[in-house]
Amino acid sequence: MQSLPKRILEISKSIRPISESGFKQTKVIARADARFAIIDEGVEAFENFIATVSGIKNYSEKFSEKFLTSECETMLVSLIKKEFEVSEVERTLSEFLKKLDDFNQKYRVLIPLTGIQLQIGKLIAGNVTFVHGNDVFINEILSDVENIILSTRHTDAEKQEFIRSESSQLKSNLAGKVVSEFIVCADQTRARERALDETRRAIDILKFSIPAIYSKGYNVNIGIHGDVIRDTLITTIISVDKKSFSDEYSIVGRLMDYELNDDTINLLKQNKIDTMFEVLKKKYATSTEIEKILLRSIHWYAEHISQSELESKLLNLIVALETLLTPRDGAPIAATIAENVALIFADNVENRKKIKKRVKELYRLRSAISHGGLKSIQEKDVDDLEYLCRCVITLIFEKAVKFNKQQDLLDWLDELKFS
Repeated sequence: MQSLPKRILEISKSIRPISESGFKQTKVIARADARFAIIDEGVEAFENFIATVSGIKNYSEKFSEKFLTSECETMLVSLIKKEFEVSEVERTLSEFLKKLDDFNQKYRVLIPLTGIQLQIGKLIAGNVTFVHGNDVFINEILSDVENIILSTRHTDAEKQEFIRSESSQLKSNLAGKVVSEFIVCADQTRARERALDETRRAIDILKFSIPAIYSKGYNVNIGIHGDVIRDTLITTIISVDKKSFSDEYSIVGRLMDYELNDDTINLLKQNKIDTMFEVLKKKYATSTEIEKILLRSIHWYAEHISQSELESKLLNLIVALETLLTPRDGAPIAATIAENVALIFADNVENRKKIKKRVKELYRLRSAISHGGLKSIQEKDVDDLEYLCRCVITLIFEKAVKFNKQQDLLDWLDELKFS
C-alpha cells in the first residue's frame, strides 16, 4: 500500500506527449479528455502498479487485468489535470481503492456444455450449477434480456429488433443443452474468465469419473461447447490399378453422452468422487497445498480422456502421477514414483513388487516417447496406467483431510515402507 503513491509518481515522470516514443517501450493512453504516452521505466512502473493493486484483498478474484488497467488509466487522466500534486495523488488513490472495495456488481454467466445429458433437476458441481436449457429456463433468461433491452434509449423499432436478434441467439446457444451457471461479484471480463475456469474444474472431476462408469468403447467425453466433437469421418480408398474404390464411414469423437441421472449420482458416491466437488467450493487461498495439488493431478488425468493417441494418453497420466508423487529431495523420479504407487496401491510385499515393476515399465515408455525413441504403446499399457492413476488419486483424496502439504503425503509414504 505504501508503495502505491510512489509508483504513481514514478509513472508521472515518464508521461510524454502522445507523439513521443520511448527508447525501450511505449504505452499510449487516448481518452476523449486526455491523450498521452507513458515511456520506458514508466511502463514498467504502471505494470507493477496494476500487479500490486491486483494482489490487494484478493482483488484478482473480482477484477480482470483489463478492468484494472482501464480504471488506472482513468485515475492518471484525472491526476494529469491536477499536475500530480502529492496530496492529490494520495486523495485520488484513496478514492480509487474505495471504489474497488465498494464494487458489488454481480453477473450470472451461462456456458453451454457438450457431451452431457442432465436427467435430474440440476447438479451443484463446486461453484457452478449444471442446469438444463429447457423452455422454462430459456424463457426466464429471455424475459431478463427483454427487460434490459426495453430499458435502453433506443427507439421502439430498434428495441424489438434487438429482442428478436437476442432471442434467436440465446435459443441457438442454450436451448436443449446442459448449461453451466455461475454467479459472481466481478467485472464482466473477470466474471467470464472465472466462469470458464470453474466450469472446466467441475468438468475435470466428471471426466475423472468416466472410466469408473463407462466402457472406453463409448468414447464418453465432456467439454464446454466446441471442445468435444462428434462427427462422421469418410475415408475414400482407391486401388492403384483403378479397378475398385470404397468409402469407409466411422464416427469420430464421442459415441455416447455422459448421462447424469440418479444411477450416475450413486456411482459417483460409491467411488467417492462426489466429495471432490466440495473442494472446488473453497476459495483458492483457503485450500490446502495438497488439495491444490490433487486438483492439478485430476486435471492432467482428465486431459487423457480427450486424447486420441495412446502416446498422448500415457503422457497425461504420467504427469498426473508426477504432480502428486514427485520427490523433492533429488531422488530418481521414476523409481520413487513407482515405489510410491506400489505403497499406496498394495498392502503386501509381493504385490508391491509387481506394481513397482509395472510402473517402472510404463515410465520407460514415457521416456521413450519424450525423447523420440521407440514408442510401441499398447492399449493395455494405457489401461493399466489409467487404473493405477485413478485409484492413487482417489485414495490420496480420502487421506487429504489428514494432510496439509505435499510433504505430509511423502512423509506418510515413508512410514508405509516400514509397515
